[in-house]
Amino acid sequence: EMSVQPSGSINLISPENGSYRSGVVFNDIDSEPTEEAIAFYKTSSQSSLSDAGIRVCLLDQVDGVWRAVWDIPGQGSDVDKILFLTDTSSGCKYVIIGFSPKEEGRQKVYCIYDYQLGGLQQKATGEYQMLETFDIDANGQEEIITISYKDEGEAVEDLSNMAYITRVENGQFVETSSVPTSGKTISYPYVTKDQTSFGTPALII
Repeated sequence: EMSVQPSGSINLISPENGSYRSGVVFNDIDSEPTEEAIAFYKTSSQSSLSDAGIRVCLLDQVDGVWRAVWDIPGQGSDVDKILFLTDTSSGCKYVIIGFSPKEEGRQKVYCIYDYQLGGLQQKATGEYQMLETFDIDANGQEEIITISYKDEGEAVEDLSNMAYITRVENGQFVETSSVPTSGKTISYPYVTKDQTSFGTPALII
C-alpha cells in the first residue's frame, strides 16, 4: 500500500532522462534493510504559474505501510533525471535530482540531498546542461560530472561551455577541476561512459 495526501488529485511525473524513468523510484538511502521511495508528482490544485512546478515526496515503510514522511517543491517544472551517489569512505548515500527549468532558455538545476532526521536535506545545488555520476579518475569513488554554460550575451555565439568535476570530501561537495569544452552546444542528448577504450575512464558526449 502506498499513500500520499496532498491537496487535490495527484499525477505522477516520470523523469525525462537517466536510468530511472518511473514516477516512483525505489532505493535504499538510509542503510536500513528496507528501501525508501521517492515520488515526483503534480496536483490538480496547482493551477497558477507560481505553483506549476514538480513536487518531491519521500515515502518510507512504517509498520509495513508506505507513508509520506517528507514533501517539498522541486526546483523546476519537471524532473530531468535522478541519480544516486555513495560516499565510499563514509557509506553515506546521496540523492541527486535534476530539474527542468520553468522558464524557457534557462539551464537545468540539480540538487544534492542526504537522508537526515527522517527526510532529505539539501547539501548542494548547481546548474547544468549535462549531468552524470562517474568514477572518472578510477579511484573507486564516483564523481559528479557536469557541463554548463556561461551566458555572455544574447546570441548562441556568446555562450561559453565548461565541464566541471565535483567530488564529495568529508561530507561536502567540492568543485575540484574545470575545463572548457569545444563548440557552443546547449544540449547533450547522448552520453556514454567508457572505462577501457582510451586506457583511462572517459565520458563520450
